[in-house]
Amino acid sequence: MRTPLHGKQEASVAERALARILEETRGLDMLTALGLPVRYNNKLYNCAAVIQEGKILGLVPKTYIPSYGEFYEGRWFASGKGLDTSVTLCEQYRELCHSMIFSCEAVPALAVGDRVAITAAAVQETEPARLTGVTEITPAE
Repeated sequence: MRTPLHGKQEASVAERALARILEETRGLDMLTALGLPVRYNNKLYNCAAVIQEGKILGLVPKTYIPSYGEFYEGRWFASGKGLDTSVTLCEQYRELCHSMIFSCEAVPALAVGDRVAITAAAVQETEPARLTGVTEITPAE
């Protein structure tokens, strides 16, 4: 029996599915996070692709990989802790980083990401790159 996520084929199938979702959501002004495997440096990461209006805003790898019982993800995935690089996925060159924050231009106090202590003032001071609706911010550690 084959294990479900051990090869390049599975990552490419997920990338094709993501490409279709990006195409289907091109005109939708909503922030969506969806999970998929992303291969980088011969390792497979369990990632959330954060997308909006057909664009990938960033890829956030899972950092805490369960290693017990039926949740033993360590069989397939590497931890994304400390990962801060960029990759090309669906012909888009985007950041692959464990500590990204996505803030809303229309609602400055709204931010989505793993740093829940970030304040609206800190988001506004960062001067993020302008994307449609949502901006991508990687705060300093």
